[in-house]
Amino acid sequence: MTTNDARRANQQGLLAFVCDHLVSLVGTYVSLNDEGNEKTEECFFALPGFIMIVRGRWYLVTAGHSIQELEEQLARDKYRMTNCGLAACFGSKGPAEQTIPFDFKVSAKLYINDAAAGLDFAMLMLTEEQTGALGNNGIRPISQENWSQQRVDSCEIFALLGLPHCLVRDRERLVPYGDRVAGVVNPVLVPVKRIELPADEMPESAYPWFVGVVGASAGLPDIEGMSGGPIFGFFKGADERWQYWIVAMQSRWNDERRITFACPVPVIGQRHSTSTATPLRFA
Repeated sequence: MTTNDARRANQQGLLAFVCDHLVSLVGTYVSLNDEGNEKTEECFFALPGFIMIVRGRWYLVTAGHSIQELEEQLARDKYRMTNCGLAACFGSKGPAEQTIPFDFKVSAKLYINDAAAGLDFAMLMLTEEQTGALGNNGIRPISQENWSQQRVDSCEIFALLGLPHCLVRDRERLVPYGDRVAGVVNPVLVPVKRIELPADEMPESAYPWFVGVVGASAGLPDIEGMSGGPIFGFFKGADERWQYWIVAMQSRWNDERRITFACPVPVIGQRHSTSTATPLRFA
């Protein structure tokens, strides 16, 4: 095995490892005309996310603006969703043949998209059946002990995991897959350098943002489609072995400067934990 082969194998192994956290809300929809009739063939969508445990319940966490847009399009009869599920097929356990059914219309949701507050996240409550299926697929959730005690300043290396649109040609098209059809996604782990911007360059917000510069510009010209993806922070423990936290969730993006603004995971968990009822929906 050459040095390049070894490096590639290590990169693939790391990607499979972190993808044990990656869960995507996937589905198909058709666009509707003003009369409510279908005007397009079925199109595919995929929203990356990860699983957090809050108050003993499992939640799919993704970008608030993505869920808000989807709900608004459905409410205005612009789309009709024809299929929806949870894809948990990216990790070390290998691909799963089918998605886990998810009823988007009736699922309990909390979502908020408020730039002034510095909050942009959605939490979709999962049933016991969905939780069990995700566990069987090797998905690792973030425990409440983990997200409530992490220290981002201890991390030395950061990386964003998601499903960028730019790496998939005709990303909304369904392709034949055995006796069925499927959508195509391409998970990517891309380096992020955490930075501190001058106060006059930071968007005003009540809650803090995680701010970083996204690398790998040659292979990843933009990160559209990665909203909702987890940002990992890696650090060395007392035994000098590498450990990690999921420290933030990708939210906003300055494409000219390749700067990402992400919601810190402790803020997401604390914001939910201090809510007076579950679920809540914020417009």
